[in-house]
Amino acid sequence: MGADEARHGLTDTDAARVLAWLAVPPAANTREWLDALLAAYVQRVPWESASRIARRADRPSTDDPVRWPAAFWQAAMSQGLGGTCFESNLAMAALLDAVDIEATFTINDRPPTIACHTALIVSAGDERLVVDAGFPLYAAVPLPRRPGEARDVRTPWGTYSAHHAPSSGRFLIGQRPHPIPLAFELIDRPVPVEAYVEATRADHAPGGLFLDVVVIKKIVDGELWRFTSGERPWTLERFRDGVRDTTPLPTSIDAASTALSRHFAIDRDIVARALRLTTEI
Repeated sequence: MGADEARHGLTDTDAARVLAWLAVPPAANTREWLDALLAAYVQRVPWESASRIARRADRPSTDDPVRWPAAFWQAAMSQGLGGTCFESNLAMAALLDAVDIEATFTINDRPPTIACHTALIVSAGDERLVVDAGFPLYAAVPLPRRPGEARDVRTPWGTYSAHHAPSSGRFLIGQRPHPIPLAFELIDRPVPVEAYVEATRADHAPGGLFLDVVVIKKIVDGELWRFTSGERPWTLERFRDGVRDTTPLPTSIDAASTALSRHFAIDRDIVARALRLTTEI
């Protein structure tokens, strides 16, 4: 997979099919359209690590376990799969490119971890907007122009902010209500697609993030739900106005996978395989 194919991996027909599946109107390079796209995305495509765990295990002898954009969107539509930030934002950039909206890649910090989170920057009208399918952010967040300024965006699932940090080229992306108010530090420095592709491959190598824990997060029936295999006993977590409540899951992998598949509309066999792989670690 070359950088050009990774970035421009969707045809016009592919993009139209994805937008129809998301029930998003024809593309327009406006903040309102980007908000509609992200709101639809987070209700159809999960942030999840199960598929990358299973795929990495199925390709132990290759350095290319990544689901590139065309495969990413096909898996989303047919199996309810998603991804973590590197793949998700690459797929989003390819979709935007296919509808003639240019997105710039960034690789950012989540202190104390550096270069661990990606996001896109899109110019719409006179605004520069953070578009992040990989955290995800539930709306496009405008970047303030001057140091010290901040912009807020309210969504049904939380409020996001971008604060222009005093240090040059950095923005603090906030989230509330949330136990960790700093979502990430955006580094306003374009990353060439070739470098982004190599970073995406490296994220699947040993030591990559979320290869040892199954996490699934998605908006279901208008509410934010989350599962993580790293917390026992296993539960489904629902967040409402920043308050968490939990629903117990079965203790067996097979029964828990069935429950997770039904709740998140995600492929059961992939969830079960990922749980088995990580439970044995």
